[in-house]
Order: sequence, then structure tokens, then C-alpha cells
Amino acid sequence: MMNADRLVKHIFRIVVLAMLACAGNFPALAAEPGTPAPDPVRPVIVDLVQRILGDPAVNYDSVADPSDCKSVTLYLGTRDVLGKYVASPAEYRTSLQDYILSGDDQCSCAEAIIGKNFDILLHDLGPETAKYRSCYDITYARKTGPR
Repeated sequence: MMNADRLVKHIFRIVVLAMLACAGNFPALAAEPGTPAPDPVRPVIVDLVQRILGDPAVNYDSVADPSDCKSVTLYLGTRDVLGKYVASPAEYRTSLQDYILSGDDQCSCAEAIIGKNFDILLHDLGPETAKYRSCYDITYARKTGPR
């Protein structure tokens, strides 16, 4: 009987160790409590844009420059288009892409608001913008013809 008890204890320990080792393979189980699991359909750039739009340091005064957002109206319009994209990326992806490609001012203002991750946004929006890394590239392509 004594050996059977030891055997059960050893098997129990092995099962517990195996379960703990496997827990790291499942992100939902391995994540800390209260941490939402990433949505595989929603690109990470959407969450980044949402955080940028919610940042009080990103306002018209921080992007007001002749080469960035030239007017409050342009700034507010760009924020509105970015906000719609955040609310429904699949539905507004094409609208944001068209907005960025519609003119130098719209593109520059969007780039000023998004900042250093603008190239990631361009890539996420689709094939029309994915080939560019900045508004400078888009402007240059307009002047020299398509790539």
C-alpha cells in the first residue's frame, strides 16, 4: 500500500508540473489578470492611434506648423477621420487611405498627429499606401509619377 501512495503522489506532481509548463503556451492563460488578450482581427496600430488621439499632449498646438497641420479646421478634420478609423478599422480603412492620399496637407497633418509610427499606419491601410513610408514619399510619387 505504501508504494501505491508514493506512486500516486509522484504522478500527481508530474501532472501539476506538466500543466504549469503548458500554461505558457496559451496566451489567454498566461496573461496577467485584467490584461485583455490582443484581438487578432484588430491591428495593433489601431490601438496606438487610439492612444495618440487620447493623449492630451497631442493637440493642435503640438502639431501646428506650416509643414504639419496648417489650420485648426484641418487638424480637427484629420482627428475626426482618424477617430472613425479607430472606431471601425475595417469600415473606415479605405476612407482614411483616401483621405491621406487626397492631398499633401491632409497627409502631413495625419503624419504630424501619428508621429514616428506613421509608416506602420500606411502599411496597415492597404496596398495603395503600403508602398510609402511617409508623406514625403507620397508627394514625391505624385511629382514623378507612380512607382
